[in-house]
Amino acid sequence: MQQRLRTMPSTPLANDMETTIRILKYILAIVVVAVLGGLASWFFFVRAHQASTAATDAGRGLNVPTPSATSTVGSTAENTAIANTASTSTEPLANTAHPTQRLWRADQGPIAGFSFITEPKGATTSADIFFAERANGYVFDADAAAQNVLRLTNTLIPKTYEAIFAPKGGVVLMRTLESGTIQTLLANFPTPASTSTFPQNLGGPTIAQGIRAIAVDPDPKSNQLMYLAPAAGGTGGYLSSLGNAKPKQIFSSPISSWRPMIAGGKIILLENPTDGLPGYAYTLGSSGSLSLYAGPLPGLMILPHPTQSALLFSISSGGRLTLYAQVGKSAPVALSIATVAEKCAWAPGKNLVAYCAVPQSAVPTGFIDLWYQGALHTSDSWWQIDVANGTATELYTPQQSFDVHDPQVDPSGNYIAFTNGADMSLWVLRIVQ
Repeated sequence: MQQRLRTMPSTPLANDMETTIRILKYILAIVVVAVLGGLASWFFFVRAHQASTAATDAGRGLNVPTPSATSTVGSTAENTAIANTASTSTEPLANTAHPTQRLWRADQGPIAGFSFITEPKGATTSADIFFAERANGYVFDADAAAQNVLRLTNTLIPKTYEAIFAPKGGVVLMRTLESGTIQTLLANFPTPASTSTFPQNLGGPTIAQGIRAIAVDPDPKSNQLMYLAPAAGGTGGYLSSLGNAKPKQIFSSPISSWRPMIAGGKIILLENPTDGLPGYAYTLGSSGSLSLYAGPLPGLMILPHPTQSALLFSISSGGRLTLYAQVGKSAPVALSIATVAEKCAWAPGKNLVAYCAVPQSAVPTGFIDLWYQGALHTSDSWWQIDVANGTATELYTPQQSFDVHDPQVDPSGNYIAFTNGADMSLWVLRIVQ
């Protein structure tokens, strides 16, 4: 009987079970390997992104102590300066003894706004740029000539989406959006002309809620601003000083989509441009009356000269951009470059020179709407425009892509500052190589 048991063949059921067990072991091993591999991949992925996030946060000043009262620069400015030194995007000037770049990244961004400052008499430079960061509202002073950055304030103002600086510095309109309501702070801040101790507090009154748009007179002697806010029946236009002394309503309209600007002592209202649709611009009289300034033209954008009777304006329709120059009451002249007026800036002086960023490739139909939405970015080169002669000369083509927004030329005419629409970083270009 024992012998029969030893020689009894395996049953099919036993073979199937053994096969099934082996298969299950293989499957289990594969699953374990896959899970371990996935966990390892996830570990290295998270580690890499933590390093990237940490570097970004350090650049923004996160978790870095606020500098002491005797500190000359803030942590964010220090990190920005380090990033600028190591940047592969900057291009050094040829034949210079100092390590400055022709194209300099002044801040990593995103920034809420900036402006060149009209320096007082006796100042050693006219290339100071005041700017504010979006994430925290801190105000900085960037010296375009020396290419260094100084942090001026330490008052945290989160979600600052717009900052508008007075031409003489020391005053900024900080715009934030809280719980769906637009708040505008008319703030004072210290400048290098007033003190050598930084950073300091920033503070001031909150003016009317829900302000839709603001224009500050670029003339430093004016001390005037105009803003549009909700009013009975639509939109009201209010004229005030930079101290917000007794704002006076000078305009009302059922239309809310106005863009105010002040140039040559005139208040100009432009309808929000839309690609292909007729746009209008008007001058606003002291009695609140409107006089046609430009239009109707499709996708109209305008750039009036701040002190003289000259105008750049552009039209946009069907994927075609055309830029025009007009001096006084003479007929407009179509320029050879295809761009929009918002990518241009006037140079100081009486020579009627402007600098324009020009897309290097054709734009699509509906360009303006897509561009305003941030759904489309251009890659621009810089051109110099002689408005009096109606000619354009290429000035500079960067080695990387820039979607130029809000270009400004400093009071000396040596630098162009602008933001890159792709990331709202702040850049400065030296005009003369």
